[in-house]
Parts: sequence; structure tokens; C-alpha cells
Amino acid sequence: MDALDCYQQLKDRLTRRELVATATVVRTKGSTPREAGAKMLVTETGSWGTVGGGCGEADVLTVALDMLSAGAAGTRLVRVELTDDVTETADRICGGIMDILVEVWNEAPDELDILTTPGTFGVIRMMPIVEGELVAGRVLDQDTEVPAAVEKARRTALEKRRCTTVTTPDGEFFLEFVGGMQTLLICGAGHIAQPLCLLAKMIGYRVVVVDDRPEFASTERFTAADQVLAQSFDTALASLDIGPETLAVLVTRGHRHDEFCLRKLLHTDAGYIGMLGSKRRVRAVFADLVADGFTREQLRRIWAPIGIEIGALTPAEIAVSIIAEIVALGRGRSGGHKSSVSTTPEFPATMEITKGGY
Repeated sequence: MDALDCYQQLKDRLTRRELVATATVVRTKGSTPREAGAKMLVTETGSWGTVGGGCGEADVLTVALDMLSAGAAGTRLVRVELTDDVTETADRICGGIMDILVEVWNEAPDELDILTTPGTFGVIRMMPIVEGELVAGRVLDQDTEVPAAVEKARRTALEKRRCTTVTTPDGEFFLEFVGGMQTLLICGAGHIAQPLCLLAKMIGYRVVVVDDRPEFASTERFTAADQVLAQSFDTALASLDIGPETLAVLVTRGHRHDEFCLRKLLHTDAGYIGMLGSKRRVRAVFADLVADGFTREQLRRIWAPIGIEIGALTPAEIAVSIIAEIVALGRGRSGGHKSSVSTTPEFPATMEITKGGY
């Protein structure tokens, strides 16, 4: 469960006057099953999300249920040590340590409205890593007065779209990144687009599929998509609000359509632009873009050939490769990409192109 989903469910349950607990991984050391920022929501009737599973999660659930039974808002810091002997408990062999902050809520703080509508770039919630009465984390924006170290960490967390911790004279704080739902824009509705749509929905993206062929761009073929546009690429792209939260993937049926979409997308603030194709096809498209006056800086935004190098052959495998690249970039990783050098005549093939994530 990501932070946005957790806070939306939390707000809904608090509106119904339920007592709810949330559990957030705020620190990790060594090898752990979940990363900082992983969340779980707990009520007396069940739990949603996970902070790692196994005995460690069972410990957290026990603490959360005990706190819910007590009926008062507050926090507890639970340390889960995954270092038991492998012969004793096989689910604790990661070897790391997780600190998990359990918070019990009995009313919705004002900040919850902001956390459930984080906007284009997301927001940061600063949570004190302490036990005791529930101290509602503060939402930090650029006007919030905080120590320089906190402000630096806030900016980094927003830029990298990730959680972090910061230590100040007043103690240690967890800076939680809460981002809005990202949209995967799939240009092209062929065989690769179908498994790509399913995978994207599985990991939490809003999905929009565009193709100028109604027999391909249909809700019958893309039952999981949030929006299917059977329109010309020109009409469809002009109708969409494409910003930093939009990740565009080009899997069209020909380089002419790729070029058209790229010309449109390079004039937007799309957070990611990736194009499927052989190196020869990429070279041809880039050469045309250069001839039309697009700059080196603009072309650096394009990931092509798209995907992580996993030897993918089938449409489903290619879709896995594409989604893997998008996830890797979102996590600040950059290894294994097919797209590493420019392939246009104006940009020698030996020159590395430095690319950024979204």
C-alpha cells in the first residue's frame, strides 16, 4: 500500500468514526523485505497493505491491535529484527532490522486533506520518530519554517520521490513522500500494449491508451484501462493534461507515428518518455528529430530503445521489461537499460547520454 492510498483509506474510515492504526517503516538496516515508507492500515476487523509479512508483521499487528483495544490515539515504535536462526524461523532470514512506527488515529487532522490531494509534485509529511501521544506529522511546503537540514532533506525527498530520515537537535524525523497517482500513457494499442496495461494497473498506475484504430483501441481489449481514446494521436494528445506525473510509452505500429508523438510529447512536461524499437528505428527517428531542430537536451529526455535488458521476446516479456525500467527510474536506479547511448549521426554512438529519472 502506498502512502496516498493509505491516507485516503484512513480519511474514509475516520469520517465513519472508526478507530484506525497505521504502521509505517521509518528506518531500515541491512537486508529487509520492505523499504522505508512501506505502510499498512489496521482496524479491529482486518489489515491492508504489508510491512514485510511473516513473524515481523505479526508482531506489528499485535501492537496495533493492543493499541486499538486501549482506545486512545498514540504512537509506538516497533523494532523488527530479522536475524533469527534459519533453522528456527525461515521467514526471518533477511538479516536486517526494521523500525516501524505504529500510529493510532481517532480523528482526522487538518493535514489529512492535503495528504489525500497531494497535487502534481507530491507533499512531504514530517513524522517524529518517538513514542507517546500521537503527534500528527506536519506537512512541509516551501513556506514552512524548518531547520536547514530538514529543508535540504525535504527538497531531496520531493526530487527523488522517496522517503528519508533527518536528525535535528530536537530529535530524529521521518520525511514521508506522498505522491499523486501517476498516469501511464500508452501510445499504440497493439499486442504489447495489452500486457503493459495490466502490469501498470497491478502496480498502481492510472492507464490511458491511445490509438487511431477503433478496432484496437477499445474497452473490450483494454478492460483494465482507466481511459481508452480511439482517436488520432494529434487529437488525443492535445486533449490530455500531460505533466510530470505522466509517463509516456510509445509502442505504435510505425516510426512515423513515433515521430509525431515525440514531437508533441517533447513540448510537454511529461516525467518519462520511452519509445519501443530497434536501434536502427531509433536512429532513424532521432535523425529526423535533429533535422527538425530538436536539441541534444531535448533528445536526452527520450529513453530508446525502451526497457531493461532481460532478453525479452514475447509481448508480455517486453511489457515486463518496460515496466521494470519505469520502476527502476522511479526508484533512482539506472542499471541494465537498453537506452545508454545516442544513435543519431549528429550524436556519435560512442558518446554516452546522461539521462535523468522522473
